[in-house]
Amino acid sequence: MKPGSITMAAVAALVAAGGAFAATARPADTSQSAATAQAGRALGALVTARLHEGGSFFTPKERAGIEAMCGYRPGEWDGFEMDDRNGVFHCTNGRTVDSPQMRAILEAAAPRIQARVHQVMASAEVKAAIARIASDATARALAEIDREGRRGAR
Repeated sequence: MKPGSITMAAVAALVAAGGAFAATARPADTSQSAATAQAGRALGALVTARLHEGGSFFTPKERAGIEAMCGYRPGEWDGFEMDDRNGVFHCTNGRTVDSPQMRAILEAAAPRIQARVHQVMASAEVKAAIARIASDATARALAEIDREGRRGAR
């Protein structure tokens, strides 16, 4: 995995999780809309919690290097929140780091991050949550189609 793809792997996990409900038909009322939004937040929270269970994406040495390059105090950075695009690391404090050392850290961490994302997304708990959301979305979409069909038949 290329360093610029690390963030994309983690974001893709959250997008995939959210995609199950994001493409639903327009809800018939605000309570359904609220339920859809709540289901999405719950799924996002579940995926985020599972991603964090294994600790930082980075080894202590890598994390210390990132903290130093970004100008964070030791332990200030959570070891998760990151934005790397094309090998340029965008620190949460606004600093950007484009160095061989940062690229080496990102390359070393990429397989671990990718493996964790795949593990979380393949877990029975996350798959079940996505399936519930997709099933609910399908039921709402079919109900909306039915309502629209009845309106058109009048």
